[in-house]
Amino acid sequence: MTTARASLLLHAAVAALSGLLWCTPPMALAQQPSPRLLEQFTHTAWGALDNAPVDILNVAQTSDGWLWLAAGTGLYRFDGKRYERVDNVEGHPLLSSSVRTLYAPPEGGLWVGYRVGGGISHFQRGQARHFAAGQGLPGGAITSIARGPDGVLWVAARDGLARLDGDHFVT
Repeated sequence: MTTARASLLLHAAVAALSGLLWCTPPMALAQQPSPRLLEQFTHTAWGALDNAPVDILNVAQTSDGWLWLAAGTGLYRFDGKRYERVDNVEGHPLLSSSVRTLYAPPEGGLWVGYRVGGGISHFQRGQARHFAAGQGLPGGAITSIARGPDGVLWVAARDGLARLDGDHFVT
């Protein structure tokens, strides 16, 4: 393509775009969102007097909407208005009140990892499964629970990693 022809095509394209801009209604060009004033928002702060934990270590939201908080003082759940310290989930007791980490899978349920003594619990559909160190889990506090891109559940502990294989963990 010659330089003159390329220049002519470029000018024609710019002219066509300019024509489109002139034909477009002004409202479509500069539609600004209405300003949101700070007064339109509300803020609520919760503290220890409201039963809110002050030493939050991890947070997870289950598919039923509950916000779960792992704290040095135990496991809490929050419904958007109030905090409640819980010693059991769906009627099943926690292995320890020393909760370190949480994982809420998209299909529902809650995994709880413990600091003191290690171990994890899985609560789902009214059932509970508990796994302790020595049952495939490495020793020490559970520091993280996560699912990999391949769907495998992984657990990190002070002494290593383990993955869920069927109904048991392997290191």
